[in-house]
Amino acid sequence: MALQSLLPASKAGWCWWIFGRRGAAPCRAELPNVIATYKKHHADGFEIIGVSLDSERDKLDAFLKKEEGMTWPQFLTVRAGK
Repeated sequence: MALQSLLPASKAGWCWWIFGRRGAAPCRAELPNVIATYKKHHADGFEIIGVSLDSERDKLDAFLKKEEGMTWPQFLTVRAGK
C-alpha cells in the first residue's frame, strides 16, 4: 500500500509512524504526549499512522474506543502463518 493512499490528499506535511502494543507500559505511558502533539499540529498537516503489533483486531478496536484522541488511522500487523 502506498503512503499517499493512507494520507488525505489535501494535506502536505509531516507523518509520524507509531509502532506499539496496547498492553505495553511504555506505549501507554507515552500516549498522552502523542495525543497532545497530534492535537496541536494536526491542523498544520501533521499526521500519525498507527501500526499495532497486537494480534487480535477486536481487542485493538476495544482499546481504541476507550482512548479519546486517537483519531489517526490504525493498522494491525499480520504475521505470516498466523
